[in-house]
Amino acid sequence: MRVRIVFSDADGTLLNEKKRITPKTRAAIHDLAEIGISFVIASSRGPTGIYPIQEELGLPGPIICFSGGLILDEKRTVLWEQGFSKETAGCVLEAVEDWNREMRSSLSLAWCLYSFEDWFVKSRKDPRILHEERMVKARSREGDLSSVSGDRIHKIMCSGGPEGILGLERKLKEAFPHLSIVKSSPYLLEICAEGIHKGLALEKVCGIYGISAGDALAFGDNYNDREMLLTAGKAVLMANAPEDLRHEFPHHTLDNEHDGIAHALKELGLV
Repeated sequence: MRVRIVFSDADGTLLNEKKRITPKTRAAIHDLAEIGISFVIASSRGPTGIYPIQEELGLPGPIICFSGGLILDEKRTVLWEQGFSKETAGCVLEAVEDWNREMRSSLSLAWCLYSFEDWFVKSRKDPRILHEERMVKARSREGDLSSVSGDRIHKIMCSGGPEGILGLERKLKEAFPHLSIVKSSPYLLEICAEGIHKGLALEKVCGIYGISAGDALAFGDNYNDREMLLTAGKAVLMANAPEDLRHEFPHHTLDNEHDGIAHALKELGLV
């Protein structure tokens, strides 16, 4: 197949466990740019969490934020976005707080509220929030729904232990079947608007730039990458992906600690 554009998840795919891009992977992506192939970061992170990655990479380009809920161009101008109402967000947050009250402390979860570049949390002293800030190299603000200036929420994220995440996932999917609810890791649950996923965002970006989705190559490592991998003409799964995804997608590469993206690009003859 011909490849005209490459889409990549960030955490667990483009980034290693230290949240850095390996030198070999960075060099391979620059080689792509030399032959006119764009590289698009497609992450569940918000814009402020993706900007540092793009700056480290050293290449401008569009980015996909909030698992597809917000697409920005290389000048950080909004190309497309879709969120859900504050009223719906309030109901979700109430359900999360109910969960925390009903469960023992080991199953309680922290929540994050995102709208465009805003990132609000209940408490910045929460160790799970402090960990997230370190990982994404961005700073949250304490607040609630009333702190959001706009009328749309692009994502609510809950973080905590795998057992708590799994339990809340079941509860929220039952209560809010119209929302997109998916794990981006065993420790993170992402809640976005109905129909929002990275596959839709891939189609939107390709449409804006006049490229067929069949000419797209996608890299991912987790459940919130699934639709993107299914939509792209060619899908490559990282070796660190969950076992069931590795059965679903036959083309694998090395893990994110061992230059998986660079290895696959070379194997495909692109660099």
